Amino acid sequence: MNRSPLPPQYVNVPSSLVYGDLSAAVIVTGVRIYGLGWHYRYTRTDPIAFADLCALCDIGRSQLYDHLGRLVTAGLLQYTNIGGRFRFTFRQTGISPVFRTDPTVSAAIDPDPEFSGCKQQQQSNLLVPEGGTGGGQAPSGIPDWAERLEILDRIGIREPARSEIATLAHADSAYLQAWAGWYDGQHTVGIGGLLAQLRAAVPAPRVTDYISGKYAEYIQH
Repeated sequence: MNRSPLPPQYVNVPSSLVYGDLSAAVIVTGVRIYGLGWHYRYTRTDPIAFADLCALCDIGRSQLYDHLGRLVTAGLLQYTNIGGRFRFTFRQTGISPVFRTDPTVSAAIDPDPEFSGCKQQQQSNLLVPEGGTGGGQAPSGIPDWAERLEILDRIGIREPARSEIATLAHADSAYLQAWAGWYDGQHTVGIGGLLAQLRAAVPAPRVTDYISGKYAEYIQH
């Protein structure tokens, strides 16, 4: 029997989502995504197609990417793309205290090996600095670390997302500068959408690609 993806009565979310610094629109998106995790005690969700996620949140693609980036940066959720379907995991503060303290309920929260495997694969693509990933000290293996941080800061990407992007193997200063030059000249894609592109190692688009080419679907008219 098919089960409903939506919770029957309420959505259990962390107070930091509702009372943090996020806009009302991002909060609504976060609550609707959190609701998809009710089958797993608000630890994760089943995979959902991106088009269905847009319909659920009642927003367009570029706006949804922007909201997801802000929710990830706020530490409220993580997501991975598995064959074009998005799966989310949530911070533990999103779980009701009874779920955290009752061992019988905690044991019923099954791990998600598929997501864990994808997450480990994503982490293997990072250049992990020795001695941490903070922005203060240049890590070994990334000679243009300072330039990466400066470009990201100029775009408006702050910690912890700034150091996260700077440690990506593909995100050298030339790659980031190409994205910065494009980002400064447009007014449709927000920081969240930009973060999604940087994490996915998408090449910086040309103006023609953005207006009428492969990136045109992200533009809301």
